[in-house]
Amino acid sequence: MALAIGQKKGTITGSSFHRLLNELESIPAKVEKLLKSEAQIKYIADIYKDATNALYLGRGFTFPVALEGALKLKEIGYIHAEGYPAAEMKHGPIALIDEEMPCS
Repeated sequence: MALAIGQKKGTITGSSFHRLLNELESIPAKVEKLLKSEAQIKYIADIYKDATNALYLGRGFTFPVALEGALKLKEIGYIHAEGYPAAEMKHGPIALIDEEMPCS
């Protein structure tokens, strides 16, 4: 819907509209491919399984993604998680990082 509105308002060109629409339509196949990577998923899960805190950093348009990631981890994992703007990291949250905080 947003793409159609953007195209009608002239903020999205026809070629961008079709490229973005194709990308959206390819998401299910990409998710399916990712979920077939069971060994890699288990490896990553093993690294983070004992974490009791998580800090999601984002900058610009990725800041809301960081907030949403933290929210989902709270909802699903029942652990403390915060989303924070990356540019503000040095003004507080960096003091929370210790050897128990997973980083990657």
